[in-house]
Amino acid sequence: MSGEKHPLFGKIHSEETRKKMSEAMSGKTYSEETRKKMSEAKLGKKNHFFGKSLSEETKEKLSKSQGTIIFLYSLNDLLICSFTSSRAAAKHFNCGHHTIMKYARSHEIFKDQYRLSLVALSE
Repeated sequence: MSGEKHPLFGKIHSEETRKKMSEAMSGKTYSEETRKKMSEAKLGKKNHFFGKSLSEETKEKLSKSQGTIIFLYSLNDLLICSFTSSRAAAKHFNCGHHTIMKYARSHEIFKDQYRLSLVALSE
């Protein structure tokens, strides 16, 4: 839940409540061993599925089955190449995947020499 759907959205805590919350959080310390365990537990969890890190091969398979194929065309409408996802295209062009999606949806000319189109696989 986030935004207006969150039950505490727009609620302003009283000064007394804020003080209690602050006191509850202050003094909370972890031993060096505990901090190390927490750090190790989070390593490699940026891309995870059911608590397991995904291999590059698995990420590629997921991208192919659920992602968005991006097609790259020249200005005279010849297919140059395709990418398995907007993120893969973004990585190739060193830009954000939102930028790739914007140009693919709008059919505007990208980088003064390309046209992008897309096929969403998960729909």
